Amino acid sequence: MMQRRLATTAAVALLVGLSMSPAAAGKLKQIEAPAFVSGSAAADSATLATMWVDGKRQELNGLEALEKAEKALRKAQKSSSKADTKLAKAQAVAIDQRTAYKNLVANFGDASDPKSIDSEIRSLRKAQDNWSDALKTAEKAEAAVIETRSEVAAAESAQRTASEQVSLGRLKMHQAEQQARPADAAEIDF
Repeated sequence: MMQRRLATTAAVALLVGLSMSPAAAGKLKQIEAPAFVSGSAAADSATLATMWVDGKRQELNGLEALEKAEKALRKAQKSSSKADTKLAKAQAVAIDQRTAYKNLVANFGDASDPKSIDSEIRSLRKAQDNWSDALKTAEKAEAAVIETRSEVAAAESAQRTASEQVSLGRLKMHQAEQQARPADAAEIDF
């Protein structure tokens, strides 16, 4: 009966420990292992308590890092979306400038005197400048897209790392709890 109570207490402590918010747990001055781990009858209860505390710290650090990574990911995704939109617009402007150039030169060749050629030359230079500017803008927009995609990838990587840290911390706590349970209480399913 007492072992069953101990096992039930262990399950409740596990659920409470896992549901504790990082803010609430972070405010604790010192993280301590649950009594059923630190006060267990296991020969290595001190080691198990240390393992549990290390796991809890790892979990809390991972949750904090996960929150930061998720925030960075949202920001990077927003920047990436804006960069994609700017690139599409810049490419459309470059295409329009090329079309404008083609339309302009289609009307050339009917000069009746040298002065008419001067106006054609000015028109060509203006078309060249407009098209060149549009291509430069598109190149800058493409570089921004590449940069923001890199930021998204870095944030996703940080998110995976933080999730792994949380999982490993929880695994350490679970292992410490399992090893602290008496042998016959380990057979009880919750």
